[in-house]
Amino acid sequence: MPVEIDWSLANSNETDILMNIMEGLVECDKDLKITPFLAESWIYLKMGLFYTFHLRPGVLWSDGVPLKAGDFLFSWRRLLDPATKSPFSYYLYGVKNARNFREGKISALSKLGLEAPDDRTFRVTLEKPMPYFIYLPTFWLAFS
Repeated sequence: MPVEIDWSLANSNETDILMNIMEGLVECDKDLKITPFLAESWIYLKMGLFYTFHLRPGVLWSDGVPLKAGDFLFSWRRLLDPATKSPFSYYLYGVKNARNFREGKISALSKLGLEAPDDRTFRVTLEKPMPYFIYLPTFWLAFS
């Protein structure tokens, strides 16, 4: 019996459910190679310090509302928000100012390394290059 299906609060008991009702920007194929999923493409610059994801057009929520980059922005900010009290906020600590935001040292959302400049573009700025970062959006904590 699942205890919690809020992806910011759930634990491993709910993994199967969350992985079947939500999706990420990218996924791993059978060879563990990252492939596009909700993002049709992405680029990274400065040795992986900046990532820009371009969402696939035509993706809809179950109620028919189009998926937007702002949905990922909301989701990732919510995971880091101290008010959410997610035990897994550390998952995004590689994002610029994520730890400081979570710990209440900064409160301005604009200082987080997350932005959605338009409906199909989601940008992430990291504290430092993280070669494994592209694997993080395959996990339910980074889903929208």
